[in-house]
Amino acid sequence: MGATSITGKGSGADEHKNLVEFERLGKKIDENLSEYKKFAFKGHIFDMACAFILGAAFTKVVTALSENILMPIVGWFLKIVGSSWRDAVWTPLVGLTLETGKFFGSFVDFMLVSIFLFVIWKLLHKAEDRLHAKRRSES
Repeated sequence: MGATSITGKGSGADEHKNLVEFERLGKKIDENLSEYKKFAFKGHIFDMACAFILGAAFTKVVTALSENILMPIVGWFLKIVGSSWRDAVWTPLVGLTLETGKFFGSFVDFMLVSIFLFVIWKLLHKAEDRLHAKRRSES
């Protein structure tokens, strides 16, 4: 360590050493920020965030379709009148109430989303297979 004067200021060598260390730290921060930008905005994270947001919006649409169109028709066939089908409960024992309507509704929502995603997955794979076949035939 360099000697310090009575005023508390370091020697010129100490100040130079601190400046070099500060510059090295600044370069390290710049490298990390640059690497983070590549990771967050040019990689798959941004794609995943967009997919997550679209998935959440799509789930709302499917829930609305299920609640407002499909399940009223099911309720009509099952003769459920006067209340929502999602409010249906089953009480097999005294003090035990199972909210079967909410479960059934969540299951229908899940099935609709999974079927839709399966259809999209199949279409994408068919398109990818056709693209690969076209590239092979051109080679």
